[in-house]
Amino acid sequence: MRSIIWVWGAALVAAGCGVMSSSSSSSETSSETDDDDAVAEAAPLAALDKADASTLTGLFATSATSLRAGDVPSLELRADGRYVRARCYHTRCSAQIAETDRFDIAKSNGHKYLRFWSFTITTDANGDRTPTPVIADVYEVKRAGKTIQLRKTYSSRWLTLDATKAADLCDATGGTWSSNDCACPGAGSAADTHGGFVAGAGGCIDVPGGGEDACDGSGGLYADDDATPIGTYCLCGLGRYVELGPGACAKI
Repeated sequence: MRSIIWVWGAALVAAGCGVMSSSSSSSETSSETDDDDAVAEAAPLAALDKADASTLTGLFATSATSLRAGDVPSLELRADGRYVRARCYHTRCSAQIAETDRFDIAKSNGHKYLRFWSFTITTDANGDRTPTPVIADVYEVKRAGKTIQLRKTYSSRWLTLDATKAADLCDATGGTWSSNDCACPGAGSAADTHGGFVAGAGGCIDVPGGGEDACDGSGGLYADDDATPIGTYCLCGLGRYVELGPGACAKI
């Protein structure tokens, strides 16, 4: 079971193939591609086109072992426009952070882009907090058979992810798959750090506990009785994550 950090986005409020096998590759970007990247990043939030979404939805993971900041080694794209992913931060992917929110698709000159959304929090004079949707990051995406390739905007690095199955991710991360569900090591109370299964974040991982006081005291938004798709109850926003143990929001 892997240790992973958790982020949940508030913008949501406003068939697999076996074991992973893929590698990363790179290609040169050009000023023309940079222009297309800029167009994709600047486009307004768009309703998800079902035809486009149907070509990308699914569960994907990479088998690349050399990961870098900005890589997305695990990803689930859902038909309802939500994503769950593990994203690499810092040198040599020293922090893999689980994130979830909504995605949309932008296009420019034949290039297709996945735009992952998050949110920022503003606090008014009365202390009331309001989430505002913002783009977290943008990746050019290519689909070929049972694989997708992702390239972060303004970079030349492509990472290949293969379609996979939840059962395979469960087994690969130390869980036991039965009756269409995964029992992970260290399962326990949602109030404490515990083992949980989140396919889009790579399988069995550590899920932070924590309650309303820890979330509110760190500037987050508490979800009350409604767990997020990654099993947490605290919404932290762009550039922050839910710490294991205290369950409070902290800067990435």
